[in-house]
Amino acid sequence: MVKHCPICNRTSDKFTFYGEFCSECTKKDIVAKVNKDIEITRCKRCGRIRIPSMFAPPDGDGVEAIINRQIKPYRFKLGEVVGNKAEGMVIDDSKRAEADYGFEISFKDTLCERCARLASGYYEAVFQLRGGRKKVDAMAGRIERYFEHYSEFISRITDVDNGTDVYVSSKTMATSFVKRNRLKPTMSYTLWGLKNGKRFYRNTYAIRLD
Repeated sequence: MVKHCPICNRTSDKFTFYGEFCSECTKKDIVAKVNKDIEITRCKRCGRIRIPSMFAPPDGDGVEAIINRQIKPYRFKLGEVVGNKAEGMVIDDSKRAEADYGFEISFKDTLCERCARLASGYYEAVFQLRGGRKKVDAMAGRIERYFEHYSEFISRITDVDNGTDVYVSSKTMATSFVKRNRLKPTMSYTLWGLKNGKRFYRNTYAIRLD
């Protein structure tokens, strides 16, 4: 029996049907229901995007995940991002139907926690490297590479008369570096303030490089 679409009167002998409606009208219905701009929060300094409570690289997987959160119960399969438009396919799993569509993306600029800390000079620990300049510079470079590898950062590096002070973003990562390199620093602690109602200390690792 030939079906007739109640909206456009197309027939099932010429068009695919999803339930009572032809494929063309089904696609138009899907597009109408997801017709919205997508807002993405982006760090204006490093370009990473928020997904949803953390910042991640602005790649296709991230953009696709954000769109999918904003168009439920539909699903989006990203093809490509061109400028401020995400081209791809919207899928209605309940009807097993799909429609090509491009979402306009509006970016909301902010600073991620990492970049906000970096901009403010935030640090949790200090490496006080003392000794010959060649060994001090080599150790400072190792610290910098280690922190960058684990997506932490160096707040600043200050040269002093007998060495270098390296201010780092994470005392947990600083302790990890010390243990991994089997260093034996002289430790000291400075009260910095309160964090979540608890006293927060900055660690100092004094390392002699002879």
